[in-house]
Amino acid sequence: MGNRLSKIYTRTGDDGTTGLGDGSRVPKDSARVEAYGTVDELNSVIGVLLAVPGLPEPVTACLTEVQHELFDLGGELCIPGHTLIRAEQVTRLERSLDYRPVTALFGAAVLASIAFMYMNTKAELAPEEDQGVLFALTKAPQYANLDYAQAYEGELDRGFTSFPETYLRFIVNGRFGPNQGIAGVILKPWNERTRSAQQLKPLLQRKVDSVEGLRAFVFSLPPLPYPEDALAPVISGTTIGFHYGKHHRAYVDNLNKAIEGTDLAHKSLEDILKAEVRLLYV
Repeated sequence: MGNRLSKIYTRTGDDGTTGLGDGSRVPKDSARVEAYGTVDELNSVIGVLLAVPGLPEPVTACLTEVQHELFDLGGELCIPGHTLIRAEQVTRLERSLDYRPVTALFGAAVLASIAFMYMNTKAELAPEEDQGVLFALTKAPQYANLDYAQAYEGELDRGFTSFPETYLRFIVNGRFGPNQGIAGVILKPWNERTRSAQQLKPLLQRKVDSVEGLRAFVFSLPPLPYPEDALAPVISGTTIGFHYGKHHRAYVDNLNKAIEGTDLAHKSLEDILKAEVRLLYV
C-alpha cells in the first residue's frame, strides 16, 4: 500500500530557487539544474528506446548500464562536491563505442525505434480533452492603466463573439497588474456546436492577435492524459487526484469563503460571474 502524501507542495520554490541534494538552494534556471535536467531527459529517451521489442541483447545490456550510470551522474550533479562517476566507467563506455559490432547494432536499433515509435506513438496518446472553455492572458504596454485596457475591451470582445460557438465571454482587467488581465470564452454545449475547443483555439488566437493595443495568448487548461490510477501501485489514484485537483478545489473553496453570508452564497457560478465580473454578452 502506497504512502499517503498529505502535502504535495511546499512553496519553498516560490522565490525562484530550488533545493539541491546537500540542502543548498540555487536559481531554478542555474546551469547545474539545467545539466541534471538534461541528463534526466537523455535517460528518458534511452528508456523509450529500451521499450522497443526485439533489441539485440548487447544493445540492451549496454543501454541498461548507461541508464544506471546516468542516474549516478544526476546524483553527482545534484550534490555539489560529491563524486559518483569514476574514470573506469567512462573508459568502459568508450570501449563499448569502440567495439564496432555494438555500435552498428545500436545504430540499427535507433533506426528500428524510429519506425516503431512513428507507427505506435499516436495510438498511445490520449486526445486532448474538450473542456468547453478557452482562456486568454492579456497584456497592454508596460505603463498602461486600467482605462487603457478597457478601451480595447470592445475590440477583444468582438473577436470572441465572431464565433457561433461562443456562449459567454468575460474580461477581467488588472488581474496581474494594471496592464494585465485574463479573458475567456465559455463555449456552447458539445451537442450545440460542430467545432471543438482545440479547433477553435488557433482561430481565436488569430482574432486576438488582430487587436493592436493588446497582446494576448489563448490557452486551455491541460487535462490528465491518462486515468488517475494508471500509475498504481507506485502512485495511487487518490494521490494523483489530490495533486491534479488541488488547484481547482482551492479555487472553489476560496470562492465559497468569499461569498459566504452574502446574497451570492446560493447562486450558481454563472450567476456569480454575471453579478461580479464585467461580462459582455451578445
